Amino acid sequence: MVAGPSARCCTQMAALGGKVVLFGGMIGTTYPQDTWIWDGSSWSQSAATGPAGRKGAAMGALDGTIVMFGGANSAVLADTWTFDGTSWTQSTASPMPTLRQGAAAASQTTRVVVFGGYDTATPDADTWLWSGTGWSQPTVTEASARKGATAAPFGAGVLMFGGWNTTYLGDTWLWSGAGWAMASTAGPGAREYAAMATLGGEVVLFGGFNGSYFGDTWTWNGSMWMQQNIAGPSARTASMATY
Repeated sequence: MVAGPSARCCTQMAALGGKVVLFGGMIGTTYPQDTWIWDGSSWSQSAATGPAGRKGAAMGALDGTIVMFGGANSAVLADTWTFDGTSWTQSTASPMPTLRQGAAAASQTTRVVVFGGYDTATPDADTWLWSGTGWSQPTVTEASARKGATAAPFGAGVLMFGGWNTTYLGDTWLWSGAGWAMASTAGPGAREYAAMATLGGEVVLFGGFNGSYFGDTWTWNGSMWMQQNIAGPSARTASMATY
């Protein structure tokens, strides 16, 4: 087993320049403030300091920089931070999304797309776009409100699955740049906090939670979901994947 970050849940992770950056998460009732970098064969801890420790932030990469928004520790947060591979910098650009954790986020060529999340009770149904210098809220057709959904780039858009809003959700949504549209297709069982990432022209989804923990693997090929009957990690929720 490769040594690296200590066991934790609800962390933040995104790809940057051929590497993967992991920040924070939750260990028991504490929120570590550490940044880790995976180079393809081993983990190393960055000396960078900056954001307060947190779980459930939205994170994506754009133009060689990672952006991280919100999350929660002893309170729900609404701050924006960027990481260039060496140091963290806080952005105060306005406007900015409202307090939230558990939002879905995915990187595209020219922006990072963030949807939903929640403050302390009611899930959100709004989309925010990070341009590299600031946030904007487009006027578009929105997906239904949810927290704990998972998203990944697919083609020129974004695929989003599941989440929770009074009940666990098992719906699939596609972001075209002009709005969200629900795909009429069967797929994984309803769940929140699954891990999802793009791989070789498909999207791979693993795990999640709907009162019990999932350990199943699914792939999306652009028109349908297919379950992969393969051995893999033990069942879990609030894990992370990136491409």
